Amino acid sequence: MKERFLSITLTIALVLSTLVGTFVTAGAEAATGSTAVTQRKKAVTVLDFEKSKPGQNSSGGPAITEDGQAYKIEAYGNGKDTLSVHSSADEQEETGFPKDAKTILSFDSYNSIEDNKLLPLKDNWFGYNECSLETDTANVYSGSGKSLKFSWNDGQVPRLRYADSFKKSGNTIGLWIKSETAFNATIAFSESWGATRQVVVPIAVGENIIKLKYTDFEGYNGGSIDQFRIDTPVNGPAGTIWVDQLCTFTEAEKTEEGSSFVYGGEGQSLHYHTNKANSGYNEIKFNFTKIPLADKNGIKWGKDATICIWFNSQRSVPVFFSAQDSEQWHGGAATWWKTDKMTIPEGISILRIPVSKFNIVKTQGTREDLWDYLGSLNIEFPWAADNSAYDLYIDQIAVEYPTIGDANDDESIDLRDLITIKKKLASATAPEIVKAIDVNGDGLFDGNDLVTFRKYLLGLGSLAERPLPDGYTFLEPVTPKAGYSELLSIVPNGDDSGIPGVNISGNSAKTTLFDTSLKITMGDLSQFFAEERTVNYYVSWNTALGKGSPVNIGDAVENGYFEFWVKTPVSIDLRLIAVGEGWYPLATLDFTTSDSNEWQKITLPVAEFKDGGRAMHYNNMPAVKIAAVSEDTFITDGESLELGRLTFFCPTEDIGSSGAGATFPISEDKLTTYNGENFLVTSTIDSAWSPTLKSSYNAVAKDDPNYAKFKNIMTVKLTTAADGFEATIEEAKDKYGRVHPVNLNDYIKTGTLRTYIKVKETTELQISLRNGYAHASNKYPITKTVTVDPQNAVDGYVELQIPIKDFYDIAVKDNIPFRFDKLDSIFIKPIGTFAEGDELTYSNIEVWAKGAPAPSPVDNTASYACSYNSEIALIDENNVMPATTAVKVFHNTADTAALTSALRKWSASAQIVDNYCINAVSVEDTVRVIAPNGNVKISVPLSYLYENGAISTKNVGSLKAAFYYNGAFKNAAITIDGEKMLIETSVLGDLVFFTGNGGADGTPAVNNISVRLVSDHPGVPGYAAVYETKIYNGDEVLASGYSLSSDNSNVIISGNTVTLPAEFKDNTELDGVKIYATVNGQTAFYPLMIKKWTLTLQDDFDGDKLNNEIWSNSSGSADCISVNGGKLTMKITADENKEKREPYITTRNKFSQQYGCFTARMLMPKTTETSVSAFWLLPSNYNNNWGTSYLFEGTNLSCGEVDIIEYPSDWNGEAQSALQWWDPTNISGSHSATSQKYKYDKLKNGEYIDVTGVWTADAVYFYYDGILQGSITNISATGEKACMILSMSTWSGEFNPEAVDSLYCTVDYVKAYK
Repeated sequence: MKERFLSITLTIALVLSTLVGTFVTAGAEAATGSTAVTQRKKAVTVLDFEKSKPGQNSSGGPAITEDGQAYKIEAYGNGKDTLSVHSSADEQEETGFPKDAKTILSFDSYNSIEDNKLLPLKDNWFGYNECSLETDTANVYSGSGKSLKFSWNDGQVPRLRYADSFKKSGNTIGLWIKSETAFNATIAFSESWGATRQVVVPIAVGENIIKLKYTDFEGYNGGSIDQFRIDTPVNGPAGTIWVDQLCTFTEAEKTEEGSSFVYGGEGQSLHYHTNKANSGYNEIKFNFTKIPLADKNGIKWGKDATICIWFNSQRSVPVFFSAQDSEQWHGGAATWWKTDKMTIPEGISILRIPVSKFNIVKTQGTREDLWDYLGSLNIEFPWAADNSAYDLYIDQIAVEYPTIGDANDDESIDLRDLITIKKKLASATAPEIVKAIDVNGDGLFDGNDLVTFRKYLLGLGSLAERPLPDGYTFLEPVTPKAGYSELLSIVPNGDDSGIPGVNISGNSAKTTLFDTSLKITMGDLSQFFAEERTVNYYVSWNTALGKGSPVNIGDAVENGYFEFWVKTPVSIDLRLIAVGEGWYPLATLDFTTSDSNEWQKITLPVAEFKDGGRAMHYNNMPAVKIAAVSEDTFITDGESLELGRLTFFCPTEDIGSSGAGATFPISEDKLTTYNGENFLVTSTIDSAWSPTLKSSYNAVAKDDPNYAKFKNIMTVKLTTAADGFEATIEEAKDKYGRVHPVNLNDYIKTGTLRTYIKVKETTELQISLRNGYAHASNKYPITKTVTVDPQNAVDGYVELQIPIKDFYDIAVKDNIPFRFDKLDSIFIKPIGTFAEGDELTYSNIEVWAKGAPAPSPVDNTASYACSYNSEIALIDENNVMPATTAVKVFHNTADTAALTSALRKWSASAQIVDNYCINAVSVEDTVRVIAPNGNVKISVPLSYLYENGAISTKNVGSLKAAFYYNGAFKNAAITIDGEKMLIETSVLGDLVFFTGNGGADGTPAVNNISVRLVSDHPGVPGYAAVYETKIYNGDEVLASGYSLSSDNSNVIISGNTVTLPAEFKDNTELDGVKIYATVNGQTAFYPLMIKKWTLTLQDDFDGDKLNNEIWSNSSGSADCISVNGGKLTMKITADENKEKREPYITTRNKFSQQYGCFTARMLMPKTTETSVSAFWLLPSNYNNNWGTSYLFEGTNLSCGEVDIIEYPSDWNGEAQSALQWWDPTNISGSHSATSQKYKYDKLKNGEYIDVTGVWTADAVYFYYDGILQGSITNISATGEKACMILSMSTWSGEFNPEAVDSLYCTVDYVKAYK
């Protein structure tokens, strides 16, 4: 591969070395040469004279008219010029002279040879030569008319001389002679009565057509021709000749290509002849001719075009060209423009005249310069030093348009053009912007063009398709990212629908991407915000400014992105609104423009849309709107903003994935049979809703016989349910918080809907599946009618099951276009008349992949999880442990040597494999080690045991186990249960796994000493963990007489305080140490676990806006939240009515985890005005009813909210932490809080503090700067995940709208660990 690259490099270098110096020069250019000189390939013919014919102008002067055209070609001059049409067909062959030859002398009109006036040709001075008029047509030129007969005798001096003079005309003198004998004649004349110019011409017997070029006369300089004569040989034999048709003309050079007077050798050309060039003003005017300056593709090249005219000139001629910059009468009086003096060279040439050379104002017009046509082209002949007559042939007027990339104008795009571009860039003088070298089409010539051209030559890119039109703004081309395709591109077509305070109108944008924009001009900002603050950007039926059609972006609501072009006078906040199919719901996306009045491209990930309703429908959207976010961050009165093109890009592989335009439901032949494990696809999660419905949502008590069937119930008053009600289902949410409908397509044939219903009387219900607002209109639900008879109830409830296939069959039968892949809600409508007290109670409605399974028995076995590893648990089937139990487990490598020695003493055949410290503690006023009062089981994941390497899949089946407790071993039973090991035992302590045989159970020594902690807590990353110990002898607290130690030298013990330094606990491989107390030879220990933390989230609030991948902003106003300088600022604000607007951001649906350490570094408001700054946790699946999902379960109440800190600024530096509790069976009737208050000076002193909450399976701990402030323990986690929330509110007192400038809280960072 290296050799190939080297070869290519050398080849390019060699080619480049041969091309350096080849480039285009500016100005008018003439290509000269033979008859074969032709226009270039890209020249477009404007006028070729093939239909021209003689005519006259309005003054009677010469003119040429063009058949079928509304213009004339006219010549103006001194009256001696002529304008004619020359045709190659009229040119004489060798037997004659051209029809347009100028006759000097002819005898057709002579009557007598004796009349001197009629005898301009006279005999010589000897007088004895005989002359007479010949009427025999056999001896006359062209066989008609008369000729002069001239005879002489032997020895005479025969000579004929023309007495008058004539001027040079054309390029040839013609003469007809017929002779009886052959001889050599001398044709001669005096040039301007001076030197004689002559040439010898052989005369043959018979007719002779003599054509003598002026160049045949040696020394001739173009002067007048005087005493023209014909001399025969002196003293030669007698002879007779006949002479006729002395003429001048321009001889056409006959070649293989044809006539040299006509472009291409055949056809017609324009012949202009003037006798005296400088005797007056001469001009050829192509009246009403318009040369288009835009090519066939409509690209307006204007001054970058080039006019090309073919000439054949008898001599070099100076000229000017003039024209108008448009059609003659277009838009009023046009400006006449003129070039500098140019030169038509002698001979055949093509003169190339850049339109840019028409740069001298000849006559100023009254309208703007258009340069869309070159109108009424004139060729002007100025005064010249050479005033001799000449002939000029004109043909093939054409226009050339540049080719982008052909920088050297050689009609090819190659490496030579690269050299030209480099030379022009390196030139000290900046070139005019030539559209051929602006290869990226941005209106500039710079290094970007060089980059673009290089990529083009390497096949890595393309050149601009068209140049930047005059007056247009270049905007970079629409280019999808790799792997993406353009799915939608719309220009604004909104209109002014009478929105107060603002004027909305279509505007001419003049950009390379779009011609139309929507201009919004603010008239009255207050009125606009008071009544509307939203304008239509695009509506699907409005064709006023563009063709309308529904907007479909559903194929990539996660990975697609928008490019939106806007122009704003200053940086402002805007809101893009996607309007749902039924004009509701709405999805919104806020963004900020930059501080520039130029067009700017805003890139907006579609995923960042915030849904205004469940399962927002992103296909068939009827409109897109633009809204102001805040009155303070919008344009003001008199200012305008413009909205340009909106383009949507979709991953190519996702195109069509949303099913837009498909037929629904899917046909039966495409249905599949689900054969996998049965599972719950979805269920309803919220209380019923309708505008009139009265309902309640509660949990089922654990002692209720129905608890095994369902956990929650909804009760509705039937007298308020006449219109039916909606039950929202559990739907997947993406990390941006958007709801995705449930897909039932795979379960149509197998799935089942189930609910349990309680009614007083037999009731008929309509059960409907609905797409809702999501992907079809609400008018098209699928409805099945069922009857519920309370006599069929079990424990008060009737089980109702409906196959999903029943709904499908109804959709097919009734032709309902239902989308089973977009289930959004379930609708229930009772049929009949109901009494005031009639109620309907139903459980959460479930949808199963297969048949609904039978309820599982409720397992009330007590289980206590390990504080720091929730997958390890103590299972108390015999209720031998107190409710305050917690489990401590860690790998006990420190005691391996001692345990190995003790094991050998217990059993000689036993070989230790691994060992762990497993203890239970009771968390009361202190935390102490406790022993079971009977058998318990320890459940340990096998993966946990495998981590340390000693135990593996190879040996786990042969292991035995025993606990070492107070100096004695006791055997434990091992059972492998799937992915877990169950260890049954009646004692706890150091667990030893071994091979071989164990010994008999020993008797543990009596030990009354215990080590207790005032609080056992996990600590915070980055801070030391500090513990206070108490040493007991039985129930007595010892004040002295004991010693404290640890099995690890990194542990610091000072008095009763034990400290795990941060650098040790955060980096050690150990997951626990023992703290020993020794009293009078007796030793006891406390198993202190070391919490291992892994960072799972960190937001340092860099940038200038909230990270939408982490946070959702649900604040009362956009100005409640700002990010700047690496800090988040939350601020309580007031609207125009002095109503409060409170900040609120959450990681819900974007980040959540089960258990962990959650830290926010916060700077609290330094004020005594009412405000509450908070950092707290909520269940990640909480719904619209507060307190319906939980993080902890208590005996009668459940915790649905953990407040890590609530700091009321009017509490004088005191803060609180709390757990909020609800009665699940009566949510609206009971709510309480377990709260703890703490004083911390930094809170009110304007200093940052690290506020931390640590959540474990059985407790919550609260820290300020790593110092434990309090904890709530002996609680049981539900296993639900939690999301974080930062907010401010005013619940602690009365809101003061005048104090909002002081009501702000700053957050430096937020971190989460697991």
